[in-house]
Amino acid sequence: MKKLNEYPLEVQRILLSFDCDAPLYTESRRVRKELNKIGWDCDYDLSGEICEVYSLKSVLTVKNIVLVIFSVIILIIFEWLIDIIWEYFGLI
Repeated sequence: MKKLNEYPLEVQRILLSFDCDAPLYTESRRVRKELNKIGWDCDYDLSGEICEVYSLKSVLTVKNIVLVIFSVIILIIFEWLIDIIWEYFGLI
């Protein structure tokens, strides 16, 4: 995990609100919900400690790239099938 001061102030505020006296899983879920409200997320390990904090924008960007690549592949396959159908019926 990055150093606390490397995160935006709003993220720092939420992370600093972590109550170490509360049950770790409960507190980690609460922090996660707060982070989600501002476009951030976190992962926590089996002990309940937060181990990773990241912006959801970067995750969405990767998902968008995958969707674009998948869409291009589908379009290529579709065009290939259309060509086969046209050839089969002698329309080319």
